[in-house]
Amino acid sequence: MAISIVLPDGKPLSLPDGATPLDAATAISPRLAEAVVVAKVDGKVQDLRVPLTDGAKLELFKPDSGPGRDTINHSAEHLLATAVLKLYPGAKVTMGPQTHDEEFYYDFDVAGRTLGPADLERIEQEIKKLIDAKVAFQRKQVSKPDALRFFDELGQNNEYKQEILSWIPEDDVSIYQCEGFVDLCRGPHLPHAGFIKALKLTGTSGVYWRADASKQSLQRVRGVAFPKKEELDFYNKRQEEAKKRDHRKLGKELELFIVSERYDDHDYREEQGLDLYVGVKADSPLDRKLVDFALSTTEASFPGVSIRQTVNFEKLPAATEDDKSPRPQLDVRLRGAATKEARKAFEQKLTDQKDAEVSLNFEPHYTEELGPGLVMWLPKGGRLRSIIEDQWRKMHFEAGYELVYSPHIAKADLWKVSGHWDFYREGMFSPMSVDGHDYCCKPMNCPFHILMVKSRIRSYREFPMRLAELGTVYRYELPGVMHGLMRVRGFTQDDAHLFCRPDQVAQEIDTVLKFILKMLRTFGFEQFEVNLSTRPAQYVGSLEEWGLAEQNLRDVLVRQGIEFSIDEGGGAFYGPKIDIKLVDALQRRWQCSTLQYDFNNPERFTMEYVNSEGAKERPIMLHRALLGSIERFIGVLIEHYAGALPAWLMPEQVRVVTVSDKHNDHARAVTQALMQKGVRVSFTPSSDKLGGKIRNAQIEKIPYVLVVGDREVEQNGASLRLRDGTDKGFLALAELTQTLVDGCSVPVVT
Repeated sequence: MAISIVLPDGKPLSLPDGATPLDAATAISPRLAEAVVVAKVDGKVQDLRVPLTDGAKLELFKPDSGPGRDTINHSAEHLLATAVLKLYPGAKVTMGPQTHDEEFYYDFDVAGRTLGPADLERIEQEIKKLIDAKVAFQRKQVSKPDALRFFDELGQNNEYKQEILSWIPEDDVSIYQCEGFVDLCRGPHLPHAGFIKALKLTGTSGVYWRADASKQSLQRVRGVAFPKKEELDFYNKRQEEAKKRDHRKLGKELELFIVSERYDDHDYREEQGLDLYVGVKADSPLDRKLVDFALSTTEASFPGVSIRQTVNFEKLPAATEDDKSPRPQLDVRLRGAATKEARKAFEQKLTDQKDAEVSLNFEPHYTEELGPGLVMWLPKGGRLRSIIEDQWRKMHFEAGYELVYSPHIAKADLWKVSGHWDFYREGMFSPMSVDGHDYCCKPMNCPFHILMVKSRIRSYREFPMRLAELGTVYRYELPGVMHGLMRVRGFTQDDAHLFCRPDQVAQEIDTVLKFILKMLRTFGFEQFEVNLSTRPAQYVGSLEEWGLAEQNLRDVLVRQGIEFSIDEGGGAFYGPKIDIKLVDALQRRWQCSTLQYDFNNPERFTMEYVNSEGAKERPIMLHRALLGSIERFIGVLIEHYAGALPAWLMPEQVRVVTVSDKHNDHARAVTQALMQKGVRVSFTPSSDKLGGKIRNAQIEKIPYVLVVGDREVEQNGASLRLRDGTDKGFLALAELTQTLVDGCSVPVVT
């Protein structure tokens, strides 16, 4: 029996039943079969060795393609595990990342060993031996019991494998073997390791199993792999340049912001009382019994002391497949002043109980610490942020948006209606109790904007409604993933939600997409990578709605002549989206802009308006972000420009310096003339040498330096120098003023 598949040019190809993408490549050309590494079948990435079905649409990819590069990193990850198991007997392989577009890694349990630079060199050399040997990646589809038996045979059955296996709902699983290593894996993988032409292990870090600090600590080993050797050379050069451009380093040097700086420690005083946290993982009624025990023990151990209590209940995890029920847990944390004797007696009483495992932590002092992932903007950074936000507001008003403001907290009920409580709970900060109700710091702005639209009955004539907000949100990010301004716990989204009638959607999407690109180009970005993400396996809304929405997004991209890729199944459960990644000076991709349908919230909030027939109808809702978050975008800007931002963005655009104090009056006059024209200019009298003043301005990356001496006073002007050292010579005040006004103006982008 034969099957017929469809090639990218639309031509059919007949193959025997059970044929794979690799068989198809061989049928087209044996040389092609030797060159391809992965396939897409009906838009989804697939291993070359998985059988095709009749009517499938097939694309084949070589190593230097996007899917090919992902596959190279993924297979390099398995080579990493193979090498570690060989070099460190007894090591346990846990998990790697879900995507491999930028790098690969595996988290290892190496029995308390800390892997250092010397270990990385050994591992890397072992991986290169595997590459030179062109070891094969073998795929098998097996039942779960067979998978466990296979792990047993290779001595790789462990608690991590068993837990991962329990997450998989299907009866059968796919496994990949590479030399002596085997793992649960959906693939795809290379036919053999010889396609990897360059590889580098980039570092190690400590992590926790499932990102839970109460679980086993692990070692994460990271790396990158490439289809061409010269790409590794380029990568190394880019990394060196990235270190120079690191926004954390430049932000400190330029005095723009502070993130999680630690200051002095302070001892608690007795009159401040005690802060008590009690966390319990147990079933009822033991959970309440343990809490009552902890509270009464604290009160008895510290009589007469004011105790502020926080209690957290969690369910006990289900028993594992080997019928081992986890022990109940009692987590007690005490902050405040207490004598050693009182603390020791308290600890003894707690540990005497036998109903649960007890963990106890005392904190006798506190610190002047903001907290991880929270940003403080210094004066120069505050000015930079204001410049960006002012331009953002100006462009939004010009584009027909209305700016709104919403509170930073809301009752938990709101997040239950929106669905965030159920789907995003782990990303939210713990609720606070106020007047008997739970309140949460907002992780999103959208529910507030919906309530604004719902504040009264709306007519169809009022649409489209474009509500925009620079809204600060708070999301719990794990400690190991926070990074300067790029990944924080409190950030300001440049958020907007558009509510429109069905007949307005296509035009609105067209307008928004042009607005996104105009905004990014205003800040100097010209290269973009665009993806259209389509319906995932789990979704809300009808197939008809999804089909129409995806077609609208696709049509707009085609109409505007924008090249894009399809991310099959990459949409959110509530709607398809367009993602725009900007490309920076180092050719790195940064996800900033998004345009997304939402079939979920209008339904959950029962949004309605009165249509032209007098009947009630549900509006269509679009989420939209241009810069993403202000914090992250500023981090990207700093690294893109290496701190030397365009003059219109710089907090200080011009600095006036004098040859000697006798020129100060003229310097003040020049400064005043420029300030009246809206130029951000400074002059601070100083007895430092002229060369030092100019050098300091260059270090601070001031775009323009004006030098004032005898000639400049006599001829009423100043000598102009650029931050790259170029000397433009003397300019009379009128010409100088116009030159600087033009040089500091916001670029006009059509």
